[in-house]
Amino acid sequence: MSESGTRARRGVGRRMQVIAVTGTSGKTTTTWLAASVLAEAGLRAGVVSDLGCVDADGTFVGHFDRRSPDALAARLAAFARSGCTHAVVEMPHTLLEAGAVGRGTCGTVVVTSAVRGPRGERSARRRIERRIVEALASDGCLVAPRDPRFAPLFAAAARRRGVTGLAVGLDDSCDVWAQPVERGLHGQVFLAAAAGQVVPMAVDVPVASFARNAMCAAAVGLRCGVPLDVAARGVEACGSVAGRVERLDRGQDFAAFLDAPGSGHALASTLVSLRRLTPGRLAVIADQRFVDGLGAIAFARPVRQRCDDVVVVPAGVLDDEADEAALAAYARIDLLLGRLGARDCLLVLGHTDPVPRPRQSGGDVPLATLVDGWLRLAHPPRVAAAGPRRAA
Repeated sequence: MSESGTRARRGVGRRMQVIAVTGTSGKTTTTWLAASVLAEAGLRAGVVSDLGCVDADGTFVGHFDRRSPDALAARLAAFARSGCTHAVVEMPHTLLEAGAVGRGTCGTVVVTSAVRGPRGERSARRRIERRIVEALASDGCLVAPRDPRFAPLFAAAARRRGVTGLAVGLDDSCDVWAQPVERGLHGQVFLAAAAGQVVPMAVDVPVASFARNAMCAAAVGLRCGVPLDVAARGVEACGSVAGRVERLDRGQDFAAFLDAPGSGHALASTLVSLRRLTPGRLAVIADQRFVDGLGAIAFARPVRQRCDDVVVVPAGVLDDEADEAALAAYARIDLLLGRLGARDCLLVLGHTDPVPRPRQSGGDVPLATLVDGWLRLAHPPRVAAAGPRRAA
């Protein structure tokens, strides 16, 4: 890291509270839920995530090289200069290992799921955990699930004077926890409890991991002085995160969701929840580029265990010069979507761009757009017929 980047990261933690969100899965969802909780409380929070960078006024401020510690430090410094009181940063383990946040920079570090180093290397995991503890300010707070795998991390944080820990989860042994009340493909209702408060939350996303991520966001709120009822409104206001188990509803009988999990662990977690909630067929349509990025084994294992139908779609499926394989894939999509009924569920796997860009000549249509277009054509809006007019 350059000398200017080092100075920037040392100063930013004194001008605003930095909240880093890391873990194997759930980082993006937790980041945006936490930002929504802070915004609901009237706090000025900037966001840095895989989906982009947004300032406290909700203005998209462009992408930058998130692999660069210097670029991240510059962005956080810009947030501080613009009057942000908080910054919520999605923090991959690679950035942590690179020292993207300085010692004592973060007021809060959220660990959404088990920390895994490359290929599960134990030494790499220990290095990441050490970076997490080092990043916490002297009065910082560690937020993580109550799980035996996190015991060493909580213990290491506790050894630092002034650092506190908040355990989150789905049972009452945690400091911040959620109890499901109702869960189905239509969404879920759960009771959130912390600090003597119990409040209901109702969201469209049905998977259990969303409830855990919501509790992480609520814990961030509590850490920043946000009451649990206000945090609940923030979670409900966010509703869902673009491209993260996002509902596709065009009037079709079956439930449909768009997702872009960043790991096989995240994909498996989503499929487990959807399988439990789906009385009929669970189908997956996946972009070939997404499968390649995730890894063939990481994709195939949970899909083979949980799903009834799967179609992997090559790039350029609707291009004017689409080859036979692409045309055959579209035919399979058409057949699959036409067979799904009220008891079934569809999961579309592929990345989306939160900032739409003009399609280039010869460019391919994103899979999410293709499926959404099919649903729109198959289920046109119904206009209620006007009744007989009455004389005034």
